[in-house]
Amino acid sequence: MAGREATARRALEETNAELEATRESLALATRDAERLRIARDLHDLLGHDLIALHLELETARHLADGKAMDRSSVHTTSRSTSSPTSARR
Repeated sequence: MAGREATARRALEETNAELEATRESLALATRDAERLRIARDLHDLLGHDLIALHLELETARHLADGKAMDRSSVHTTSRSTSSPTSARR
């Protein structure tokens, strides 16, 4: 009977260790998923505003240099020279 108890206790300890490892893995995955969600939210929220600001600043620069163009050509030029990477700076 003592042998069965010892075997059952070892099995219980192994199962408990597996559960702890799974719990830790789940906590890490949950943390990473939340960080990814926050990063996507920030990207969605700020991306459009930063691009619009970039276009407005480029328009102001053209106007200040005396190279005023009509608004549609400034936006077309800005979009063709801008990249998502430059908007992140």
